[in-house]
Amino acid sequence: MATMRRKIATAVVSIAILVIAAVAFTHTPSFQAALQAKMKDRVPSGWFHIWVCLWTGCNPLKIVDPTDPRFKAERFRFEDYGSETQLAYVISRVVMPGMDRKTVDDILVASGHASLRETQEGKAVYYSYPDKTEKIDRGVWVITVYYPDHIHVERVWVHGIEVTSNGKEN
Repeated sequence: MATMRRKIATAVVSIAILVIAAVAFTHTPSFQAALQAKMKDRVPSGWFHIWVCLWTGCNPLKIVDPTDPRFKAERFRFEDYGSETQLAYVISRVVMPGMDRKTVDDILVASGHASLRETQEGKAVYYSYPDKTEKIDRGVWVITVYYPDHIHVERVWVHGIEVTSNGKEN
């Protein structure tokens, strides 16, 4: 029994010595420098990620929820939304009845990069994204806005489904 205790104690002490030695070794400046040099070659630094985001125009901090008080409609982009449901929700809160056409054009065309086509009477305008020059896998999103007086929004549809009625989603 004493022999067994002695073996266990010896094993525990040996493990403790190995752990202390490993911790001491990994905290030496030469080990830290070697580790950083090794990781630098394999894992891009935070600065690289920031540069990629700036270069590609992605912004993980961008507010895309229209109910957030910090949301800016003039920064609207179709690319920020991954589904028709998300887009319909956002459009129902960004393009409101009574809004003037210039503001809608600024949001959807200037910021969102949609193309527009008017009906012959000019009362309905079709905003489509992407425009005819772009190709994307998910197809084309079409937003129809009805301007009965040619100036102010009355009704809005996303892919033929009405999303606004007096400022509320149907």
